[in-house]
Amino acid sequence: MTKRERTFIQVQIDPTIKQKFTSKVELEGKKITDVILEWIDNYIDETEKVDVIELKHRIEAIERTLQEKNSILVGESTA
Repeated sequence: MTKRERTFIQVQIDPTIKQKFTSKVELEGKKITDVILEWIDNYIDETEKVDVIELKHRIEAIERTLQEKNSILVGESTA
């Protein structure tokens, strides 16, 4: 089995918060590292997600423009 390259991140945290976090992680049968890595992965994914609402607005604007252009073309073809 090959070793993965690893690096470390240090975080300052209130001891009481750390104890609560550790207790919850242990209660859930998880490891602190696994939970934090999951948070990091989720954070990275969030920044890469597409803004669906913005895309919807852009599509609606394109559809309106197409309808306007289509109306003009239809009007020209009947004339």
